[in-house]
Amino acid sequence: MKACISACLYSAIYIDGKSGKADKCDLCTHRTSLDLEPACVASCP
Repeated sequence: MKACISACLYSAIYIDGKSGKADKCDLCTHRTSLDLEPACVASCP
């Protein structure tokens, strides 16, 4: 499980504190709700 976390270039995968399982990003809903691109899209060359 930690391998997928360390392999993620954007630190989008994390351990959920409640379930204890790996979880992933929410596609920056805080950004897309403001009509912005997700951070990974905005930073990708």
